[in-house]
Amino acid sequence: MKRDLRNASAIAIGFLLVFLAGKLVLNQNPGLSLWAWLMDTTPWHHSYLFGWLIMHGRFFYCTLVCIAPALWGWHRLSTAGFTGFSLGLLAGELYHFFFWTPEQRGIPYSRVIWLLTFLVSLVIGSLLQLCKRKT
Repeated sequence: MKRDLRNASAIAIGFLLVFLAGKLVLNQNPGLSLWAWLMDTTPWHHSYLFGWLIMHGRFFYCTLVCIAPALWGWHRLSTAGFTGFSLGLLAGELYHFFFWTPEQRGIPYSRVIWLLTFLVSLVIGSLLQLCKRKT
């Protein structure tokens, strides 16, 4: 149980660091107080993907999705989920920064890149966890 709490805390700290790094690097409204800067969920004050994740609460839902398995002892799933979330966010932001073209219809590709990376990492983490339990 102590190990589970330690791993869940490590995942939570990782998400907090990703959140703060996103706020520092991708925030486009530096004139706010510290509290307002932390609580700002206005999408046009952030980069596209990070602002979308914050505004709709998806960042925090994904945090819970990754922390909960760590509390149950599924450390590989939690670590893979955190890694996939972070890499998907980075890849989606880079795509949107370098290759963005306005789409006429549908959802922007940076969201798809993030979502697919996150979902694939959850599947891989689940498979790693199940394989570890069988051995």
